[in-house]
Amino acid sequence: MSQEDFCQDCHQKNDCQEVYRRMGSSECPPVFYKTLTAFLMPMVVFIVSLAVFEKTISGGDYLLFSQKLQTALGFFVALLITVVFMITFKLLSKLFRKIFRIAIK
Repeated sequence: MSQEDFCQDCHQKNDCQEVYRRMGSSECPPVFYKTLTAFLMPMVVFIVSLAVFEKTISGGDYLLFSQKLQTALGFFVALLITVVFMITFKLLSKLFRKIFRIAIK
């Protein structure tokens, strides 16, 4: 069933079209970069730091810790790295915004 056939039987098709028209002509700024920095970047930093830590700690010929302790330690180190990275990123972005506002004026 195509979209047009589906909309023909709908009693709210005019309201739906009006909503999409209003959304398309919205004057608000895009949220793409905020979405990346709020959701995607922390997940990527966490996964990469967890993988690097796991590879580093288990790379030796001997086990320093048990497997469960390695997993827990890797999780907490990756979490700590992610939090520090996000705080640093936020502070740097505020600093750059302030610098560029001064430079533009």
